[in-house]
Amino acid sequence: MAPTAHHETFTELPEELWLVMTGLAHCMARALEKTLIPRRCYVASLGSAEPGLPMTCAHIHVHVVPVHATDERPPTVLTWSNGVLVTNREERRRLAAELRRHLS
Repeated sequence: MAPTAHHETFTELPEELWLVMTGLAHCMARALEKTLIPRRCYVASLGSAEPGLPMTCAHIHVHVVPVHATDERPPTVLTWSNGVLVTNREERRRLAAELRRHLS
């Protein structure tokens, strides 16, 4: 289960919750690798306690990003520069089912 307490900075985030979050990210990265077979997965903690910064959220959260291209690096993967993946409901349902299978 993911932590639901709100924390904006690592200073306020208890180590136990960080360990839970990174454990969940590890499980999801493994499931994504088995499901989508990417070249690699990036795991990044993002967010900012600074209000008004573009493209930030005022809380700590973790992204697990499967990367298929050979030359993509974090600065390009973790932006909107390549657009947004658009899927339909059935594709999302199939992906969710496959991820659940690999998470169990």
